[in-house]
Amino acid sequence: MTFDNNWETGIYSEQKQINKFPFDWVVSTVNRIFPNSINERSNSALELGCGTGNNLKFLSEFGFNFVHGIDGSPSALDLAREHLKDCDGNIKLTSADFVSIPEENSVYDLALDRGSITHNNFESCSSILDEIYRVLKPGGYLVSAMFSSSHSAVLSADFISRSHYNAFQSETDIEHGVKTSFFNITDIFELLSKFEFLSCVQSANEEMIGTPSRSVLWNVIAKKPL
Repeated sequence: MTFDNNWETGIYSEQKQINKFPFDWVVSTVNRIFPNSINERSNSALELGCGTGNNLKFLSEFGFNFVHGIDGSPSALDLAREHLKDCDGNIKLTSADFVSIPEENSVYDLALDRGSITHNNFESCSSILDEIYRVLKPGGYLVSAMFSSSHSAVLSADFISRSHYNAFQSETDIEHGVKTSFFNITDIFELLSKFEFLSCVQSANEEMIGTPSRSVLWNVIAKKPL
């Protein structure tokens, strides 16, 4: 089991991080990959770490015939069911660990990870990406956002193992924070070595008011080879 239960006990059960709208990067990237919306071949999408379902609703409205959200937090999935109750019924929610996705091989045209895989250690991230590779169709896309080692949160985090820390103590108000990996570019290329890279952008936002900080992410678009 790789799921950090702090997401259940310290975040979702406490009604924190309740996102109602899709992330702008998710919207722009899906539009970039599927510029003509969904065709007869591209009809299934998976989100790992779906949280309260904000991105799932967008994927359904975008035109995917089947949308599957996985999360390890029961409270998050309860919130997602409430958020998605008026959707068309093409969205499935599953409580599962990412290292064992409950799906057959070659099912999905799109696998979305908006900052969820990165909350695992390096070895688990590798296993999770192997699972994503397995469930993607040949030619299917992985869209992933992972924390960069240039993120300022590393400076106050407690080191555990390679790239892996207890981090975001003050942001989450959890004593030891949440388990988080911060990757350099070599890590990213190693983790996704099976995939064909289409884009790998290091995106940084700097807070200049109050205490300076840098939020830095790897925004990756990759493809399972045909």
